[in-house]
Formats: sequence, structure tokens, C-alpha cells
Amino acid sequence: MKKDIPTSSREYYRLIERDGAFRAGLASLCAPRQITWHITYRCNLDCLHCGVASMNRSCTYTERDELTFREVCRIIDEGAASGVKSLYFTGGEPFMRSDMLDILRYSRQKGMKTGMVSNGTLITGKVARDLMRLEIGEIMVSLDGASPATYDVLRQRKGAFRKALRGLENLVEAKKVSGSGTIVCTNTVLVKDTLEELPAIAALSCRTGADEVRVQPYIPGTEHDGRLIFRERGHVRRILREFEKAVAPPAFCDPDMVAQAAHLLARGERFAPRCMAPSLSSFVTPPGEVYPCCFLCELGEFLMGSLKRDSLEAIWGKRLYSKLREDMLECLSFSRCRACAALPELAGRDLLEEALREQALPSPAI
Repeated sequence: MKKDIPTSSREYYRLIERDGAFRAGLASLCAPRQITWHITYRCNLDCLHCGVASMNRSCTYTERDELTFREVCRIIDEGAASGVKSLYFTGGEPFMRSDMLDILRYSRQKGMKTGMVSNGTLITGKVARDLMRLEIGEIMVSLDGASPATYDVLRQRKGAFRKALRGLENLVEAKKVSGSGTIVCTNTVLVKDTLEELPAIAALSCRTGADEVRVQPYIPGTEHDGRLIFRERGHVRRILREFEKAVAPPAFCDPDMVAQAAHLLARGERFAPRCMAPSLSSFVTPPGEVYPCCFLCELGEFLMGSLKRDSLEAIWGKRLYSKLREDMLECLSFSRCRACAALPELAGRDLLEEALREQALPSPAI
């Protein structure tokens, strides 16, 4: 049998079903390949479509609940020793932490492939230059509108659009001057307010100089679902085609991502039969709680452990966690997964390709 790296996500799932060695390789990992880390829930905006903002409005979370810098470094050390290869920081707004640049620097010193998402409003020229010197893999700026009329309403902060755009411009300029290889990209959550503006958002991203433009279906679950979810789906494919055409080279837009978003949104359902992502990644909250993914976060039944008490390797090896990963490879029976905005057919694809290239998993038989 020829051994090679598959090129389609559907092929990965077929391999999981028929290639015992490949599946055993997934089960043998002693830690996730990637950690997605909500490093803080604090934010300087109050976005209507954000689950974290919704949670902040209903709880008493404070800065004191967050992992300290020393605890963060310990977890990074444990991850590096156990086989974690990449860290992706999000929030909240990561730059609400005064030590965020230090955290990124420590991650890079430990050899981690490092990325982050930010709303961009706190990225000054100096912060942008510091980021480029760190050579992180990517920084994604959320851009949910092509004008203040849309963006500021969704973000519930007057002047937020101008600040976010300035942050994006600072990143592009710092990259140009430094020659850094960091990817600067934008991401738009598809809600009723942003759908019609999607081509204009793509054009704005390209004019500003973003390397990549992305879209993400909205995940229901905030108190504003009624005003955010669009019911008329007939023209979704047309809008997304216009969006793709508006992405002008050298900027890049993943055609698989757009095709999956169009398919899922047009049929009004976000559901795949199984998910590979939890077999390759974990999600960590600001207090250090571990979940299989960010869309199962804060649901007690999916809490796998706390990094304040246990090591990542010990939590990953728990029978409860192993069984859940096995179940999600077989069949997604959890109701929460039906609202997934991560495009499950693509989830884990890049992580798996990287693991195969580095021979961390046995090459599958094609």
C-alpha cells in the first residue's frame, strides 16, 4: 500500500474507520498536539455575538481567577515536555493581560508554534513591533463589519471600529518593516448584521494588507440569538461567492472553509457525524480548567480536570477523557455539537497533517 498524507478531511475520517494502526496512533498520544487557551475572559468590548461577553454579564469572574504568569509558564513547560507543539491564545481580549507579550515570548522560547486572536483595539505601533519580533505563527484580528455603523453596534463601543482598523494597520506596517513571517489575518463571524457586508469586509481586509481573510459561522448561545441568527438562507451561497471574489491576491482565502460554511449555513444545520479535533487538541480556560474543545467549555459534564491541581499529561490520560475522545471519533451524540461553528469536517485537519509530517503518527494506508 502506498503511504502518503491525505489531502481531504473526508479521507481522514475514512482512515479512522478502516486503518487500525492510524487510529491506534491517535489514541497513543500522551498529550494534545495543540492547546487553545482562553488566557483571560476580560475584554474592553462587550460584543453581542460573543459567548464570553455573555458569560461575563452573568457571573462574577475577575482577574484574580486567572492563572498567574508563573502558573502559565509551568503549564507551557509541562506541555513542551509532553509533546504539545502549538499554543493558540484567545479571550476575552488577550492584551487585557499586562503580561501577554511575556507569555507569547515564553511560548516561543519553548519552541511552540504560537498564535493568537485579538480584537485589535489595544495593538499600538509598539505592541505590533514587539509581536513581529517574536515571530509568532499568526495573529488574527476580528473584523465584524466594514464600517462603524455595523462594527460599533455589534461591539457595543463607539469608536471601536477605528481602533480595530488602526490595530490591523499597525500589524501590517510592522510586518512590512520587520520582514517578519507572522501571518496577519482577519476573521468575521457570520451573523445577520455582517452577512450582507461580507464582500465589503473582505475588500477592506485586503486593502489594509491582511495576508488571509476568514469567516466563521455564529455559534448560538447568547441572549441575543434572536437578533443575530438570520433565517433567510437562500442567498448565503451567493454572498459567500462574492466574498471569495473580493479577496484579492496576495491575500488568501481557504476555499474549503468557504465551501463548508456555505454548505452548513445554506442547509441551516451545523453538524458532522464525528469530530477528530478533541483527539489532537485541548481547550484551557483562564483558571486552568481543561475541556475537549471551546464549544463544550463551561459545561460541567465535559470538564476533564484542572491544571492548577494536575499536569496536562495526567488529565489527558484519564479514562474519562480517553473514552470521550473515542466516542467523538465514532459519533457525535452531544447536542452542543450540533451548534458547532468550527466546521467539524475541517476541524483537526491542519493539526493532523502536521503530526503526520513530523511522524508523530503512523502514516496511514491510502
